[in-house]
Amino acid sequence: MDKLPHSALKKEVFTQGTLKSKKGYVCIPASSEEPFLSLIDQLHSQSTDHALFIFINASDDASHELKVKNQHCYTAIIEHLTVLNMDCLVLLDNAIAPKISGVGYARKKIMDWAAKECYHSKNTWISGLDADCSIDENYLSSLDRYFDSMPNIQGASIKFEHPYTDPQTDPYIHYYESHLRYLKLALQWAQFPFYYHTVGSSMVVRASIYKKVGGMNHKKAGEDFYFLQKIMPHGYGEINDTCIFPSSRMSDRVPFGTGRAMGSMINEDHWIKPYPILAFRNVRVLMEHIQNLYQTPLKTRFFWPEQIDPFCKDYFENKDFEKSWNSISDHSKTSESRNKKFLNQLSGNAVVLYLNQERERNSANIELYQEINQLFKWYNHASSETADPLEELKIIELNNQVNFLPKFSR
Repeated sequence: MDKLPHSALKKEVFTQGTLKSKKGYVCIPASSEEPFLSLIDQLHSQSTDHALFIFINASDDASHELKVKNQHCYTAIIEHLTVLNMDCLVLLDNAIAPKISGVGYARKKIMDWAAKECYHSKNTWISGLDADCSIDENYLSSLDRYFDSMPNIQGASIKFEHPYTDPQTDPYIHYYESHLRYLKLALQWAQFPFYYHTVGSSMVVRASIYKKVGGMNHKKAGEDFYFLQKIMPHGYGEINDTCIFPSSRMSDRVPFGTGRAMGSMINEDHWIKPYPILAFRNVRVLMEHIQNLYQTPLKTRFFWPEQIDPFCKDYFENKDFEKSWNSISDHSKTSESRNKKFLNQLSGNAVVLYLNQERERNSANIELYQEINQLFKWYNHASSETADPLEELKIIELNNQVNFLPKFSR
């Protein structure tokens, strides 16, 4: 790869066309990528009233080779976009402070910029994609229709499927995606309200709610999960009439996620441990109890259900579950406001951390596909021995699509 003067490896901005008040904004962070011209072509062929925002980024302490690669990517992309005459903004910053550099900062920077351009419509949306994705031909129109037709929904997870590209690595991506869908469906069965997929390349939110919750975070990994936990209590759903195809490649750029998981399984034979299915039954007991508490008078003190698992109770007691409920009750004027405040504290992070604890306690004899077969029984889903469990999980997902709407009236 040709070397460039170090002065050419810092910051650049390219804008073209009209950026203000578009119907939707597609935001793509990129680092150490080849020019993703095919994805840009896919978006351009669909675009009517949309803008593309790209942030090519690197930490200031990244290698010179990576910065040169970013510069070449930036140059190739703006040349391509110029020919297409597409409404766009492209940022290059190869000098981000190492303390904050990462995918969270990159997503936040580009999504914040998009949010500043939104003025005219409550239906304007901001989506996240990754540079190594491909998309269905109706991606943009599907997002437009969804927010036009779902006025009470503030964000959504978009259907995704990892492509099979290599017979040697396909079993690994099959396992990883099965793990994701098992977790999502098990949380849904457990009646946890925020069970949706949290994949950064398949998320979309209204610009208005993006601003209201303070936007994306700076986390170096898991930024999508923590961001969407702030969105979901306001109304959340799923978009299944289009599809995103994330890359199945290995990567070590973030501490966890698809690329890291693929690398760990392929190179280290370190398979993701599944969550024990019985842990979700414990979560369900707690969630059903909370639903009952929502129906109680305002000053009702928290009490634990008799049938709750002792380890589950101890875990959530240590998270001040009871104290939080009682404090919120004391400072709320109505049971509806109490319930809403408590819901906002019912973090998916706390539930996943509990599941992690159960996984560590019970990992010896847990096998993912066995747990999935038990989940099929809970959903009353008949599956033959020869059926592909991943495809069966997808069927259950489509048959159990539910939007979350925050309703608390007694």
